[in-house]
Amino acid sequence: MKHVLTTCLSLMLAGCSGQPLPSSGDASVGGNSAGGGSNVAGATHSGGQQGLGGASQCLCPGYACQAGISFTVHAQGAGTTGGIITALTATVNPNEAVQCYRNGCQFTCRTTSYSLPDGSYAFTFASPGYAPTTANIDVVNPTNCGCCGCCPFAATKDIVLQPTGATVVGCCTDSLQTDASNCGSCGHVCPSGIDCVAGQCAPSMVGCIYRNSGSANCNAYCASLGRTCTAGCSSLGIAFQYQTTSCPGGSTVTGYSSTGPCSQAFTWDTSGTDSYSCCCTNG
Repeated sequence: MKHVLTTCLSLMLAGCSGQPLPSSGDASVGGNSAGGGSNVAGATHSGGQQGLGGASQCLCPGYACQAGISFTVHAQGAGTTGGIITALTATVNPNEAVQCYRNGCQFTCRTTSYSLPDGSYAFTFASPGYAPTTANIDVVNPTNCGCCGCCPFAATKDIVLQPTGATVVGCCTDSLQTDASNCGSCGHVCPSGIDCVAGQCAPSMVGCIYRNSGSANCNAYCASLGRTCTAGCSSLGIAFQYQTTSCPGGSTVTGYSSTGPCSQAFTWDTSGTDSYSCCCTNG
């Protein structure tokens, strides 16, 4: 009986397989390359690191590393002698690629490399009307971060450009041809919802015109608003819209039953509720 119990206990300790249990350093228990899977011998695990010491594993954070070095560049001052960055150039010594894009009246610049080699880097930013500004950054990539590995060196920094006193000509836009807040010229704002096309605010259908409006046609109505009638409010070349009912809530005509050119005279039915809207330029 004693021999049977001893044999059974030995089998239980061996996993009931008749084979000896692996030691704590055996690569078949938690010592596998990480990648994504369940915690079993011979399977892979999240974390991207080599298993250490038997069944122990890395529980690595589930977020991406911040990449490279980024800058927020804005300008000191206001008006025509500061506060407006019309254009920006960024150079790096030693040479590294940097991308900059506009964000309102400031720029965001980032290195394009995921990681930079160790060393000292000088980032210089220049814009018309401002003194060039250089930021020196020493890159030292970490090398010993445990079994989850190291993120490369990363940093963020604010850059404030100082005005030279020279007049800054321009505004906070990349294109006066398409910017609805600076359409054709700085500060020329298109009406809400209207696009800027080739430096002009796109025309729009305006007004809810009744028979007692005093306008004979859309040429006259748009002129009364200081605008010009145009057949450009749709691909169909529509200059006006007409409906036999009043406009809902005083808005423009919605369910129109006929259209026509700018010079076509308004005609009215006997209901007294019919209405027109005209396609007028927005400057």
